[in-house]
Amino acid sequence: LSTKPKNILELGCRDGRSTYSLLVGCHLLNLYGIKSNLTTVDIEDTTFECPTHLKPNWNFIKNDAINFLKTQSHGYDLIMIDDWHSSEHVYNELNLLKPFITNKTIILLHDLMHSNSTPEYNVTNFEGGEFKGTGPYGGVQLFIKENVGEYEYSTIPVNHGLTIMRKI
Repeated sequence: LSTKPKNILELGCRDGRSTYSLLVGCHLLNLYGIKSNLTTVDIEDTTFECPTHLKPNWNFIKNDAINFLKTQSHGYDLIMIDDWHSSEHVYNELNLLKPFITNKTIILLHDLMHSNSTPEYNVTNFEGGEFKGTGPYGGVQLFIKENVGEYEYSTIPVNHGLTIMRKI
């Protein structure tokens, strides 16, 4: 709330746990006169039923995140990435977002750590599936490596890791 994000992007919705939290934030900001909206993109339909009082702040788009990001012409103040977890997918999302990321943009990423939530990044190399490669961690690492000194991140080692990243 203290960053007062006006445009929030959420990649991945499923049952709407993070969606709900982000929408409540939008609602509270709007009560204080700061117009804030959430755009959620997911390739699947969601089971989330948006409460009536939060609907004006929400735009759900059923689409592949990569396809959606290729059509964007503006940035977001807060970005939550928690959709397909392959290294390549997360890396591609970050690269498509890169032209719009400023030092005021906050990027949140989920699932960079092992399932037991020990403070160890997931470096397991998966052959296929949603976590193909080394999962979201691999995508973030490659992005950081190719953009040395431009970004910083830190991960809270709870619930598979919540990573906070920003442009320096």
